[in-house]
Amino acid sequence: MLIFDSIENMDELLKQMDQEIIKYNRNNRYYLSITRGISFLKDTEGKQKKISDWKYEADQDMYCNKKRRNINDRL
Repeated sequence: MLIFDSIENMDELLKQMDQEIIKYNRNNRYYLSITRGISFLKDTEGKQKKISDWKYEADQDMYCNKKRRNINDRL
């Protein structure tokens, strides 16, 4: 998902997405599981990143989240 407007509260957006996935899984035959990675087009200094850097950061964040989720699922 690409979001073009700035997000003031990323945690709230992620929580809302999680709630929608839970709601979907309650009412559907097939289980939906999503692992997401977050990256911003601009760095902390406001300089625009190269697309390859932006995509790489999102991928790395996704893999970290996936590992974290797999560890939590085992506990």
